[in-house]
Amino acid sequence: MKRIIHYTLLILILNSCFLFSPKPRPETNFWGAYIPINAHAGFIKNYDANEFLESAIDPSALMRENYVRQSRPIYIIIASSIGYGIYYTFNVFGVIDLIDIEKSVYIAYVFLNFIILLFALILFEKIALQLTDDKISHASILLLSVFITSNFMTKAFFWTAHQQMMAFFIPLLSIYMCMNFKGMSTKWLYTLFFMCGIGMLAYGSFLILFSVCILYLIYTLYVQKYLFTYHAFNMLVIGSVLFILPTILWVLFLKYKGIMYYNHEVVQYRQLVWMGDAISISITAFFSALYINVGAFLKTTPKLYLFIALFAFTYCIQKINKGIEFQWNRNTKLILLNLFCFGYFFILLGYYADRLTFTLMPIILCLSITTIGVLLNNRKLQLALLITVSLWHAINVLSYGPFA
Repeated sequence: MKRIIHYTLLILILNSCFLFSPKPRPETNFWGAYIPINAHAGFIKNYDANEFLESAIDPSALMRENYVRQSRPIYIIIASSIGYGIYYTFNVFGVIDLIDIEKSVYIAYVFLNFIILLFALILFEKIALQLTDDKISHASILLLSVFITSNFMTKAFFWTAHQQMMAFFIPLLSIYMCMNFKGMSTKWLYTLFFMCGIGMLAYGSFLILFSVCILYLIYTLYVQKYLFTYHAFNMLVIGSVLFILPTILWVLFLKYKGIMYYNHEVVQYRQLVWMGDAISISITAFFSALYINVGAFLKTTPKLYLFIALFAFTYCIQKINKGIEFQWNRNTKLILLNLFCFGYFFILLGYYADRLTFTLMPIILCLSITTIGVLLNNRKLQLALLITVSLWHAINVLSYGPFA
């Protein structure tokens, strides 16, 4: 409980600093609006928040033809439930005039941002402890957690109705699930695949989590010499069916209501399906489009350079210290598997933005822990890390933008 309080304070204090960041100049164009709190503080309301708020206030909006948020009903319904809970709680205490339903739902989304980020930090702690056999100090984990809590993503999206905090939660959940995959019963595996399918109705990156789990399951079955058995075939088929079942049920429900299912990311941005579009023209067209898309992806990677440098630094520290060998073990391989799957997914996505590519950051951070491990408990290294994260947070707070 004490550690949860620490993470709660870390999230609230660091993100409250962003309220005092430089506000956008009048000539600055961005996808959002600046909402002032007072003369010195304010936050950005991303324009994507409009559909999130509208559908949470009136979930029947999800039944509209070609509705932008139709493919993610679970996230909307959760926010709606929390929002109306806040609204009616204020109503019970007779202070309903202070907060209307729109403000209640907005608070619900910000609360979801907080909860998702909190769970991300809890997962990060569990992963760090497991990677170091419970030897890494809580102070070191807190310092590293600043990178997850304070960055251009939290600055732009923590105080608005959005889903970008999932970019920290899902890769960490994927790593944690893989590290604890061994020993899971078939029942638990099926439950995991089904929950990933439900997650797809909240955020698309659950597809990567499912892919990582399936690949690791195939590898495990191969090592155990069960891959080419009837039981293994059944497990893979049933697991895949359970994963797509929630989406199928949602599509069928919409069809029952006379509505054609709409996925904005696929229709508007041709995410992933661009490969089929290109191949239908020619193989040459596919490789040409792939070349362009890889270039577009690489342009979104500069925000990762610091963390790649951090990994290189920790690797060098590990090599300098005699007797400390690189932990090329099962956990390290699993983190590299996640880095490969998430990286491969975002390269092939077809829509590129630094906020999507930054999903790789928590994975690289975990990889750094595998190299330096308990050496982070060294006072001098902790001091160096404290100075680094302090400068990192100060630069994020004082810098102009981003606003969307």
